[in-house]
Amino acid sequence: MKLKSINNVVYYVPVDQKYFDKWEYYQVDLKMLKDAHRNVWVAKTLKEFIKIIFSKKIDLVYFWWWHSSIMIVFISRLINIPTFGTGAVHMYDESGAPDFFKKSYLFRLSNKLCWKIASKVLFISNSQSRQITSHANVSNHVVLKSSSIHDKNQLAKNLAQKAPGSKIKLLTVCWITKDQLIRKSVDKILKALSMMPKDILDDLSLFIIGGSGDGIDYLKNIISELGLSNSVYIELDVSDKRKIDLYKNSDLYLQPSYYEGFGNSVLEAMTYGTPCVVSCKTAQPEVVKDSGYIINQISSKDIFDAILDYSCKTYDQKNKMIDDVKKVVINHHSYDDRLDQYINLFKRDAK
Repeated sequence: MKLKSINNVVYYVPVDQKYFDKWEYYQVDLKMLKDAHRNVWVAKTLKEFIKIIFSKKIDLVYFWWWHSSIMIVFISRLINIPTFGTGAVHMYDESGAPDFFKKSYLFRLSNKLCWKIASKVLFISNSQSRQITSHANVSNHVVLKSSSIHDKNQLAKNLAQKAPGSKIKLLTVCWITKDQLIRKSVDKILKALSMMPKDILDDLSLFIIGGSGDGIDYLKNIISELGLSNSVYIELDVSDKRKIDLYKNSDLYLQPSYYEGFGNSVLEAMTYGTPCVVSCKTAQPEVVKDSGYIINQISSKDIFDAILDYSCKTYDQKNKMIDDVKKVVINHHSYDDRLDQYINLFKRDAK
């Protein structure tokens, strides 16, 4: 369905092309904008943005990253073009990683100004909305929940062949930096594995995949110290095909994070039918809902209990968990839902 009143849109994403192509949430929004509007132009720099808005009759600017987009919001406001913007800010982070209040004054100011003057601030989860609006003055905000790039029909096809494996394959995805490894509790996941009885550990394997970073040695040292070298495999900078293969062939996805604005990797895993272990912190329960495991304490013992519980389930019980994931993904996280949410923003404003 095309919105007749808003034909021409600039999609501003100030990131390198390789990230724009690789990260699914950028592509989800590009698809959404193309499905909702007649013409969409992508700009990744201020120069590209200015060239487009002064050569086309633009009806809307849609942008990612509030702090990086403050100039395009100012310019758009001056020439009366509405701006819709989204992003991710960690208002607080119990892992000890730098949060909003530890960032530079310029970063905090640019976010706050954008939240104040953008026509509409789009939050990707209810948790993100509560966190930011409880600490900052946000003028006009709504939740436009993140979603898979697949519609309900494609999701059903992706999920059709999922079945438990004979041996349990565990998976976690993150940038391999020390901050990220701690925030996503990879150290505690490894400790939980080391606590497993030998007969169960012999049937487990954990794949840790992600972009290269400063945490490689830190990670390898933990694996070695815990005696897990034969059970844990690190793969860096994997292709999209390899990542999807791992999602499809894993039995349990582990991401009991201290903070997630939404939890895109959790959703990606669920998109291929993989049950997840997440924490009760921030947006993660919104994604998993009544499938998988939501642990109340981020501890090796709680992670251990979840993995052990899964390993002791029968084949039919594991299949039931897969079915629960399928229902949550199709009913709550399809691309169709996000497109409908987006179009309804304009219908609601028109009333």
